[in-house]
Amino acid sequence: MSIKLMTKAWEMDLPQGKKLLLLALCDHANDDGICYPSQEKLMKKCGIGQTTLTNHIKWFEQVGILKRERRQKGRSRKSDLYEIDLDAYEPSDFE
Repeated sequence: MSIKLMTKAWEMDLPQGKKLLLLALCDHANDDGICYPSQEKLMKKCGIGQTTLTNHIKWFEQVGILKRERRQKGRSRKSDLYEIDLDAYEPSDFE
């Protein structure tokens, strides 16, 4: 859990669903912003469905908050690797 990232996330002006997901990601991240929670874990933690999760993650990627890397071992898919960068977000560009 990164208290540093969670503190920044709390201060961001985001709609409640996006803020909750961002806080959940920060809760799993180290201080460098690296985490790899499963989508199922994020959906359960935030009380959201797959479509909402996917849309929020895509938005985070578009605004520069999140980088995502698919992880796979052979034919077995693992949870994605996420890199959170809250300093990259410029709210005026994406409101």
